Amino acid sequence: MAYVDRVPRVVKVGIRSLAEDGALGIVVALMDDGNMTYSELKSKLGLNSNDLDRHLFALQRGGLVRNYYEKRNGQPYSYYEATRLPDVLLNAVHIALRKDARAEQPPDHKAAGATPSA
Repeated sequence: MAYVDRVPRVVKVGIRSLAEDGALGIVVALMDDGNMTYSELKSKLGLNSNDLDRHLFALQRGGLVRNYYEKRNGQPYSYYEATRLPDVLLNAVHIALRKDARAEQPPDHKAAGATPSA
C-alpha cells in the first residue's frame, strides 16, 4: 500500500487547499489573530479580491476555514475563522508517517524498543 493511500481523503483535500502561499497566509493569520471579516483579511494580507475569494473557497471546501455571520451595531457581518482541522491535518500526517516507519523496522529493532530517529 502506498503511503498516500493511508491518508484520509479529507486530510488530502485540506492539505491541497494550503498549497499556495496566500491560502496558507489566511490560515496562519486566522489562527494567530483570530476571526476576521473579508475586508480585514484583504487588508492584512494584501490580497486582491479574486485571489482572496479563490483561497477562501478552497479553504472552506477543505474544511480549514469556516464562514459565519454575527451582528455588530445591529448590522450583520461576515466573519472567517480557522477550524481545528489545520492542527488535526498535521497530526494525522505525522501519525501516519510514524506508523509506517515503525512497521518497516527490522524485527530485531522492534523487539529492542528502538524508535526511528527524526
